[in-house]
Amino acid sequence: MARKYIEVEDTTGDFFVGSAVGGGGGGSVSGGIATGGIITPAGGSYPYTLTTTDNGRVIRVDTSAARTINAQASPASGFTITFKDHVGSAATNPATFVRDGSQTIASVSGNYSMDVDYGTWSFIFTGSDWTLL
Repeated sequence: MARKYIEVEDTTGDFFVGSAVGGGGGGSVSGGIATGGIITPAGGSYPYTLTTTDNGRVIRVDTSAARTINAQASPASGFTITFKDHVGSAATNPATFVRDGSQTIASVSGNYSMDVDYGTWSFIFTGSDWTLL
């Protein structure tokens, strides 16, 4: 049975990311709440550079144009971040997550292109790598 991924945002800024399996009249849902808050870069200001206060947050990315989001220079190990294309144009106008210095993203010494319409990408920093969750 195919697993479907779901996202729900409530009015308090909490964000649910989970998965569901169903069919034949039955199913299940699993996931968790991200309570760090949801933000959109102030004034649509890009490029946007992550800060310490972004840990645990969901960044709503405006993909009406190509965007750049820069990794923080020295995040703490365990720093988590989620990016959400809330416009639905990432396939045409991708957002690029840019690593800092010798950091890697998904074990690659390069930047990461987020190019799926309405996509959601979550990362955790391990001390040297932004691991894609």
